[in-house]
Amino acid sequence: STPLELANGTWRFTFSDDTGLLIVFRGSVQAQPGGGFLILPDKEGVFEFGIEEYAVDPGARPLDSYPTYDDAVAAVQKEFEDFCNSLYPSLPAEFEPMRLQALWTTWSLMVDPDGETAYKHTMVKMMRIIFESAFGWQQAMQAIWLSKDTRLAWNILMSCFDHQDVNGRIGDAISHKSGMGASMKPPFQGVALDWLLDHCDLSGIPVEEKRFVYDRMAKWTEFFFNFRDLDGDGVWENQGAIETGWEDAAYFYVGFPLASPDMNAYTVRMMDALAKLGKNIGVPEAECAAWTKRADELTEKIIKMLWNGERWIVKNVRTGAVADTLSLPIFGALILGDRLPKEIRDKTIDFIWKNGFITPYGFAS
Repeated sequence: STPLELANGTWRFTFSDDTGLLIVFRGSVQAQPGGGFLILPDKEGVFEFGIEEYAVDPGARPLDSYPTYDDAVAAVQKEFEDFCNSLYPSLPAEFEPMRLQALWTTWSLMVDPDGETAYKHTMVKMMRIIFESAFGWQQAMQAIWLSKDTRLAWNILMSCFDHQDVNGRIGDAISHKSGMGASMKPPFQGVALDWLLDHCDLSGIPVEEKRFVYDRMAKWTEFFFNFRDLDGDGVWENQGAIETGWEDAAYFYVGFPLASPDMNAYTVRMMDALAKLGKNIGVPEAECAAWTKRADELTEKIIKMLWNGERWIVKNVRTGAVADTLSLPIFGALILGDRLPKEIRDKTIDFIWKNGFITPYGFAS
């Protein structure tokens, strides 16, 4: 839409789905046909302005005062430095550029609840423009990466459960203006909770927040057995590629619904984490023991159904077809760790190593 001049040198314009106010401090602005601006400096060649971005209708209400540009830069620099110091203050000199790049990438994509957006806790978006959303399973990974700041990591873990439907499903993408979409991603939240329980002092986290995570993670766990186990054998299946988090994995050629060891392994870890958190918040021992028992049983079923004696497989539960590929994702079942017999762990590692998945930069996925 064409920019609209309001009062006191303020211009209103639209930007994507949002509304912006451009407030001129020095210089002037002229609207141009087609919706653009002509920005003109003052007699000294200086143009200074502020931009306010709103997800709600702002009317014509700029702030009463604004910091100088230099003060704004200094404030942002301090905020970023404080963030860095709370997580990774330094690394050996050879890693310093990447430390700053990694921290900046995360920090610049963080969004906080502000009363205008769908965000209820701090989240980290995926990237600019193309995937301008925060994804539920990625928040679990972010919680691990940010776990040196316990309060921040816990807030991000809680964000995973802010948008959950009546069946317990957690949505895939949370945009700034809407809740979860129709798809979902793997249940990685249990891995994150287990990590935080093992590596962080959670004594300062209020019990009601721990209960928030416990109740919603329990409902998320039950979702898979209530709504993704079509044959009722206790090993659940994905119903489409998006749900696996691996949109182009080679093993998809056998079709869906597809039972895979990695996805079910994440669920085992979620049950283990629920048992551990339950003990922490006073859940009855019998309930905690039930989670552990179910984790034991699912581990046995994963091995019986999806380990062929030499390697992990995936299975289409409608046709019985088994994928014969070298796809690495299914070997994520290794995340079960000591729950797996040593022979299976050793053969899994050998398979990854011998089939060329080890690179100087980590696993080739």
